[in-house]
Amino acid sequence: MVLSQLETINNNDIIIIIIIIIIIIIIIIIIIIIIIIIIIIIIIIIIIIIIIIIIIIIIIIIIIIIIIIIIIIIIIIIWLATVYGLYCIRRVSISFFFWRNSFQWAGASSFTKFLDRTQDAPQSVGLLWTSDQLVAETST
Repeated sequence: MVLSQLETINNNDIIIIIIIIIIIIIIIIIIIIIIIIIIIIIIIIIIIIIIIIIIIIIIIIIIIIIIIIIIIIIIIIIWLATVYGLYCIRRVSISFFFWRNSFQWAGASSFTKFLDRTQDAPQSVGLLWTSDQLVAETST
């Protein structure tokens, strides 16, 4: 009976079966190719996302470095301004001190000359007893 069924299969049927098998193989190959393409697209998207994340991280690091440099520059400027300001204040105060004291010294110089002249006078007067006579003592 099997032979009788096989005999009934003619050449046209064999060709149709081969065509169906070929179509199924082609569909499977197309599905595999589509899956591979989808996987490649997913990998490319992941790589692009990773590259974007790396670029964002690099930009953030650059911004942080720029902010740190700006802060350091501001600190240096403030420090230099403070040092220069203190230097100027010191110069002005020293100049003012000498300018102010020059008048005191000018006015005081005549007074000190007066004091110097009066300093030549005896500072104290005392009496000493030597044997039987009284002697005046002066100290300078």
